[in-house]
Amino acid sequence: MVTENDQQMPTTEESSEESAVVNPWSRLVAVITDPAAAMRGVAQKGSWWVPLLVFIVAVGIFSLIAGDVVSEFAMDQTRERFDEMVQTGQLTQEQADQFMQRQSGGMMQVFMIVNPVIATFLVKLLFAGLFLLGGNVIFGGNAKFGQYWAVLWYASVIGAIGMIVGGILMNATGDMYGAQLGLGIITKGDPTSTAHKILSVFNVFSIWEGIVAGIGLAMVAKVSQGKGIAWGLVCYLGLGLLTSLLTGQAWV
Repeated sequence: MVTENDQQMPTTEESSEESAVVNPWSRLVAVITDPAAAMRGVAQKGSWWVPLLVFIVAVGIFSLIAGDVVSEFAMDQTRERFDEMVQTGQLTQEQADQFMQRQSGGMMQVFMIVNPVIATFLVKLLFAGLFLLGGNVIFGGNAKFGQYWAVLWYASVIGAIGMIVGGILMNATGDMYGAQLGLGIITKGDPTSTAHKILSVFNVFSIWEGIVAGIGLAMVAKVSQGKGIAWGLVCYLGLGLLTSLLTGQAWV
Protein backbone atom coordinates (compact mmCIF):
# COMPACT_ATOMS: atom_id res chain seq x y z
CA MET A 1 0.00 0.00 0.00
CA VAL A 2 1.34 3.45 -0.92
CA THR A 3 0.86 5.90 1.90
CA GLU A 4 0.31 9.60 1.56
CA ASN A 5 3.85 10.30 2.81
CA ASP A 6 5.32 7.95 0.18
CA GLN A 7 3.46 9.81 -2.53
CA GLN A 8 4.80 13.14 -1.32
CA MET A 9 8.48 12.14 -1.14
CA PRO A 10 9.20 12.28 -4.90
CA THR A 11 7.58 15.67 -5.02
CA THR A 12 9.94 16.92 -2.31
CA GLU A 13 12.96 15.56 -4.20
CA GLU A 14 11.80 17.12 -7.42
CA SER A 15 11.26 20.42 -5.62
CA SER A 16 14.84 20.29 -4.27
CA GLU A 17 16.21 19.61 -7.74
CA GLU A 18 14.18 22.43 -9.25
CA SER A 19 15.52 24.88 -6.66
CA ALA A 20 19.14 24.02 -7.52
CA VAL A 21 20.71 26.56 -9.88
CA VAL A 22 23.01 24.40 -12.01
CA ASN A 23 24.10 26.96 -14.61
CA PRO A 24 27.35 28.51 -13.26
CA TRP A 25 26.54 31.97 -14.65
CA SER A 26 22.99 32.02 -13.29
CA ARG A 27 24.41 31.16 -9.88
CA LEU A 28 26.16 34.55 -9.77
CA VAL A 29 22.74 36.19 -9.40
CA ALA A 30 21.27 33.38 -7.30
CA VAL A 31 24.03 33.81 -4.71
CA ILE A 32 22.35 37.14 -3.92
CA THR A 33 18.69 36.33 -4.52
CA ASP A 34 18.55 32.66 -3.43
CA PRO A 35 21.87 31.49 -1.94
CA ALA A 36 20.50 28.09 -0.90
CA ALA A 37 19.49 27.26 -4.48
CA ALA A 38 22.82 28.56 -5.78
CA MET A 39 24.74 26.37 -3.35
CA ARG A 40 22.63 23.30 -4.17
CA GLY A 41 23.85 23.83 -7.72
CA VAL A 42 27.44 24.04 -6.46
CA ALA A 43 26.91 20.71 -4.70
CA GLN A 44 26.06 19.19 -8.10
CA LYS A 45 28.74 20.94 -10.14
CA GLY A 46 31.32 23.43 -8.88
CA SER A 47 32.70 25.50 -11.79
CA TRP A 48 34.63 27.76 -9.39
CA TRP A 49 36.45 29.55 -12.21
CA VAL A 50 33.30 31.56 -13.05
CA PRO A 51 33.20 33.49 -9.74
CA LEU A 52 37.00 33.75 -9.87
CA LEU A 53 36.69 35.68 -13.15
CA VAL A 54 34.04 37.91 -11.56
CA PHE A 55 36.35 38.58 -8.61
CA ILE A 56 39.25 39.51 -10.92
CA VAL A 57 36.99 41.91 -12.84
CA ALA A 58 35.86 43.45 -9.52
CA VAL A 59 39.49 43.98 -8.49
CA GLY A 60 40.12 45.74 -11.80
CA ILE A 61 37.06 47.97 -11.31
CA PHE A 62 38.19 48.78 -7.77
CA SER A 63 41.63 49.72 -9.09
CA LEU A 64 40.08 52.08 -11.63
CA ILE A 65 37.77 53.70 -9.07
CA ALA A 66 40.02 53.96 -6.02
CA GLY A 67 43.48 53.31 -7.43
CA ASP A 68 44.70 56.87 -6.92
CA VAL A 69 43.63 56.92 -3.26
CA VAL A 70 45.25 53.57 -2.53
CA SER A 71 48.43 54.45 -4.45
CA GLU A 72 48.79 57.76 -2.62
CA PHE A 73 48.31 56.03 0.73
CA ALA A 74 50.88 53.36 -0.15
CA MET A 75 53.36 55.98 -1.36
CA ASP A 76 52.97 57.98 1.87
CA GLN A 77 53.59 54.83 3.93
CA THR A 78 56.66 53.96 1.85
CA ARG A 79 57.99 57.52 2.03
CA GLU A 80 57.71 57.53 5.82
CA ARG A 81 59.54 54.23 6.05
CA PHE A 82 62.37 55.42 3.76
CA ASP A 83 62.67 58.70 5.70
CA GLU A 84 63.19 56.69 8.88
CA MET A 85 65.84 54.57 7.15
CA VAL A 86 67.63 57.71 5.94
CA GLN A 87 67.60 59.16 9.45
CA THR A 88 69.06 55.97 10.92
CA GLY A 89 71.72 55.78 8.20
CA GLN A 90 70.38 52.62 6.55
CA LEU A 91 69.88 54.48 3.26
CA THR A 92 71.19 57.65 1.69
CA GLN A 93 68.70 60.26 0.52
CA GLU A 94 69.68 59.52 -3.07
CA GLN A 95 68.95 55.81 -2.64
CA ALA A 96 65.60 56.58 -1.02
CA ASP A 97 64.66 58.87 -3.92
CA GLN A 98 65.58 56.15 -6.43
CA PHE A 99 63.43 53.60 -4.61
CA MET A 100 60.51 56.03 -4.53
CA GLN A 101 60.77 56.59 -8.28
CA ARG A 102 60.61 52.84 -8.90
CA GLN A 103 57.62 52.52 -6.57
CA SER A 104 55.73 55.27 -8.39
CA GLY A 105 55.95 53.56 -11.78
CA GLY A 106 53.28 51.55 -13.59
CA MET A 107 54.14 48.47 -11.54
CA MET A 108 52.09 49.93 -8.68
CA GLN A 109 48.90 49.52 -10.72
CA VAL A 110 49.87 45.95 -11.62
CA PHE A 111 50.49 45.07 -7.98
CA MET A 112 47.12 46.54 -7.02
CA ILE A 113 45.42 43.95 -9.22
CA VAL A 114 47.75 40.96 -8.84
CA ASN A 115 48.36 41.10 -5.08
CA PRO A 116 44.68 41.01 -3.97
CA VAL A 117 43.96 38.09 -6.30
CA ILE A 118 46.93 36.08 -5.00
CA ALA A 119 46.14 36.94 -1.37
CA THR A 120 42.47 36.01 -1.80
CA PHE A 121 43.44 32.74 -3.49
CA LEU A 122 45.59 31.80 -0.49
CA VAL A 123 42.91 32.84 2.02
CA LYS A 124 40.35 30.73 0.14
CA LEU A 125 42.68 27.72 0.43
CA LEU A 126 42.80 28.26 4.19
CA PHE A 127 39.02 28.65 4.37
CA ALA A 128 38.49 25.50 2.30
CA GLY A 129 40.58 23.58 4.82
CA LEU A 130 38.56 25.05 7.70
CA PHE A 131 35.29 24.23 5.93
CA LEU A 132 36.50 20.68 5.31
CA LEU A 133 37.28 20.42 9.03
CA GLY A 134 33.93 21.85 10.07
CA GLY A 135 31.73 20.18 7.47
CA ASN A 136 33.25 16.72 7.43
CA VAL A 137 35.03 16.23 10.74
CA ILE A 138 32.98 18.27 13.21
CA PHE A 139 29.52 18.00 11.60
CA GLY A 140 29.95 14.57 10.01
CA GLY A 141 29.40 15.54 6.36
CA ASN A 142 31.07 13.89 3.37
CA ALA A 143 31.64 16.74 0.89
CA LYS A 144 34.81 16.96 -1.19
CA PHE A 145 37.46 19.67 -0.89
CA GLY A 146 36.57 20.90 -4.39
CA GLN A 147 32.96 21.48 -3.36
CA TYR A 148 33.98 23.66 -0.43
CA TRP A 149 36.43 25.44 -2.73
CA ALA A 150 33.64 26.25 -5.21
CA VAL A 151 31.29 27.32 -2.39
CA LEU A 152 33.85 29.85 -1.15
CA TRP A 153 34.42 31.34 -4.59
CA TYR A 154 30.71 31.76 -5.22
CA ALA A 155 30.36 33.39 -1.80
CA SER A 156 33.16 35.77 -2.83
CA VAL A 157 30.72 37.37 -5.29
CA ILE A 158 29.34 39.16 -2.21
CA GLY A 159 32.83 40.33 -1.31
CA ALA A 160 33.36 41.52 -4.89
CA ILE A 161 30.27 43.72 -4.61
CA GLY A 162 31.54 45.06 -1.30
CA MET A 163 34.91 45.82 -2.87
CA ILE A 164 33.32 47.95 -5.59
CA VAL A 165 31.08 49.75 -3.09
CA GLY A 166 34.13 50.38 -0.92
CA GLY A 167 36.05 51.73 -3.89
CA ILE A 168 33.26 54.18 -4.66
CA LEU A 169 33.29 55.41 -1.05
CA MET A 170 37.08 55.77 -1.06
CA ASN A 171 36.95 57.75 -4.26
CA ALA A 172 34.17 59.98 -2.92
CA THR A 173 35.93 60.71 0.39
CA GLY A 174 39.50 60.63 -0.89
CA ASP A 175 40.30 58.61 2.24
CA MET A 176 41.81 55.13 2.42
CA TYR A 177 39.69 54.53 5.52
CA GLY A 178 36.58 56.12 4.03
CA ALA A 179 34.93 52.81 3.12
CA GLN A 180 33.47 51.93 6.51
CA LEU A 181 30.47 49.68 5.90
CA GLY A 182 29.97 48.49 9.45
CA LEU A 183 30.94 49.16 13.05
CA GLY A 184 34.29 50.60 11.94
CA ILE A 185 32.53 53.90 11.27
CA ILE A 186 32.43 54.44 15.05
CA THR A 187 36.24 54.61 15.28
CA LYS A 188 36.95 55.96 11.79
CA GLY A 189 38.86 58.92 13.25
CA ASP A 190 41.48 56.61 14.78
CA PRO A 191 42.12 53.89 12.17
CA THR A 192 45.25 52.54 13.87
CA SER A 193 43.58 51.92 17.23
CA THR A 194 42.87 48.40 18.47
CA ALA A 195 39.18 49.27 18.77
CA HIS A 196 39.01 50.20 15.08
CA LYS A 197 40.88 47.05 14.04
CA ILE A 198 38.27 44.98 15.88
CA LEU A 199 35.14 46.92 14.91
CA SER A 200 36.06 47.25 11.23
CA VAL A 201 35.86 43.47 10.85
CA PHE A 202 32.13 43.59 11.55
CA ASN A 203 30.97 45.06 8.26
CA VAL A 204 27.92 44.27 6.17
CA PHE A 205 29.66 42.46 3.34
CA SER A 206 32.00 40.29 5.46
CA ILE A 207 29.06 39.07 7.55
CA TRP A 208 26.91 38.58 4.44
CA GLU A 209 29.64 36.60 2.69
CA GLY A 210 30.21 34.48 5.80
CA ILE A 211 26.50 33.66 5.96
CA VAL A 212 26.33 32.73 2.26
CA ALA A 213 29.45 30.59 2.58
CA GLY A 214 27.90 28.90 5.62
CA ILE A 215 24.75 28.14 3.65
CA GLY A 216 27.00 26.60 1.00
CA LEU A 217 28.70 24.44 3.61
CA ALA A 218 25.28 23.24 4.77
CA MET A 219 24.21 22.37 1.22
CA VAL A 220 27.31 20.42 0.18
CA ALA A 221 27.91 18.71 3.55
CA LYS A 222 24.17 18.03 4.03
CA VAL A 223 24.01 19.51 7.52
CA SER A 224 21.59 22.06 8.99
CA GLN A 225 21.83 25.65 7.77
CA GLY A 226 22.20 26.80 11.37
CA LYS A 227 25.40 24.79 11.80
CA GLY A 228 26.72 25.86 8.41
CA ILE A 229 26.08 29.57 8.97
CA ALA A 230 27.54 29.41 12.50
CA TRP A 231 30.75 27.80 11.21
CA GLY A 232 30.94 30.23 8.28
CA LEU A 233 30.73 33.25 10.60
CA VAL A 234 33.24 31.75 13.03
CA CYS A 235 35.74 31.27 10.18
CA TYR A 236 35.19 34.62 8.46
CA LEU A 237 34.99 36.82 11.55
CA GLY A 238 37.65 34.82 13.41
CA LEU A 239 40.22 35.11 10.63
CA GLY A 240 39.18 38.72 10.05
CA LEU A 241 39.85 39.61 13.69
CA LEU A 242 43.16 37.74 13.75
CA THR A 243 44.54 39.33 10.58
CA SER A 244 43.21 42.79 11.46
CA LEU A 245 44.90 42.76 14.85
CA LEU A 246 48.17 41.39 13.46
CA THR A 247 48.46 43.38 10.21
CA GLY A 248 46.05 46.28 10.66
CA GLN A 249 43.78 45.07 7.87
CA ALA A 250 41.28 42.19 7.76
CA TRP A 251 41.98 39.67 4.99
CA VAL A 252 38.31 38.80 4.49
